[in-house]
Amino acid sequence: MMFSRLKFSIILFALTVMLKFTARRHPAFAAQLKQRNLVAQIKARDEGIGRWISIRDGKVSSSRGMHAKPEATLWF
Repeated sequence: MMFSRLKFSIILFALTVMLKFTARRHPAFAAQLKQRNLVAQIKARDEGIGRWISIRDGKVSSSRGMHAKPEATLWF
């Protein structure tokens, strides 16, 4: 794995960790997460790197790879 691919994967993983941390630390942010149920996917346009983040009933979960039916997708 090239260094740029590894770096992008780490950034995407850290995003999930920060969402969970912020929800625990800030009750107002956690309340906003409870209002949304969605699956968002972030991926590199030219490479097969991606991660999807699911927000269901205020809980954040994530996995690497591509989701079958994301509601939102960000390409970089």
